[in-house]
Amino acid sequence: MAATSISASIVLLSFFIVSSAILAAADKHGVRGIHDRGRKKTTHLQFYFQELSSGPNMSVVRVAQTNTTDATPASFGAVSVADNPLTEGPELSSKLVGRVQGMYAAASQEQFTLLLALNFVFTEGKYNGSVLTMVGRNPVFESVREVPVLGGTGYFRLARGYALLRTYRMDQSTGLVTVGYNVTHERGIHLAEKKTTQLHFYFQEISAGPNPSVVLVAKANTTDASPSSFGSVFVADNPLTEGPELTSKPVGRAQGMYAAASQEEFATMMSINFVLTEGEYNGSVLTMLGRNPIAQHVREMPIIGGSGYFRLAWGYAVLRTHKLDPAAGLVTVEYNVTVIHP
Repeated sequence: MAATSISASIVLLSFFIVSSAILAAADKHGVRGIHDRGRKKTTHLQFYFQELSSGPNMSVVRVAQTNTTDATPASFGAVSVADNPLTEGPELSSKLVGRVQGMYAAASQEQFTLLLALNFVFTEGKYNGSVLTMVGRNPVFESVREVPVLGGTGYFRLARGYALLRTYRMDQSTGLVTVGYNVTHERGIHLAEKKTTQLHFYFQEISAGPNPSVVLVAKANTTDASPSSFGSVFVADNPLTEGPELTSKPVGRAQGMYAAASQEEFATMMSINFVLTEGEYNGSVLTMLGRNPIAQHVREMPIIGGSGYFRLAWGYAVLRTHKLDPAAGLVTVEYNVTVIHP
């Protein structure tokens, strides 16, 4: 079997694994969780993740690799962006219940193991519009895998959980991989002996001029033909300011990466560290990972961790676009952040 075929199949498997993990966490902490002090409820769910790596309806594209990737049995160094269907049953024709959008990297030289960063975007029933976020390790060829869920929005705000995944189908002739997962999650969080901190700042992104704060680093060979720039990957080091003007007092930097991970709208998978530089938070970091549907005026994204003052933190951020100036290449976004921490 060709190395590239193995790589594609493995990628498919990994995405399915991720989906199950995210769904598992999803039900663990709902939006109501922050109010349900001390009360927990355990629920079991089952979903199917569908990934297509070939044909006219591909849902995953490779965006970057090293000059040695194709020669390695584990596709070490390959980076892909995906927008995969999530279905109620195991067949690809089953009822669509959402999309799995994000990216992953082949991060082992010895076995096909992926670093996954995915958002499960739900479109049906009481979960419609809610998102589960997962980051973790996916050893693709193990028969049973466990993947953690680190956050969510909407119904799944403050979500935590896990999923056990089993490969249901792997069809190399069609490039389709289906993974079934059994999800166990708890709803409700303990807020005793924890405190809540509210932060407010502005995110300034400069994409033009002599000193851009965001740069395009990778894309798929189909990205330029995509209306949503699907497959483009950016790295950023954006100023954080106290007020909405770029000349306002600096309070930190937003450093990380984001990928255009939707084929239908401009929505990015964002992995960002907020490095704070002022006052009692100086030297502390908040980590945010989630889905950012850019065109929506108000968005919500999960805070999945932190360091320093925000060690062991989690929470959520509410984003509002304040200014969009294409001529100057400047985008200003207002952030209201709620952080729960020891």
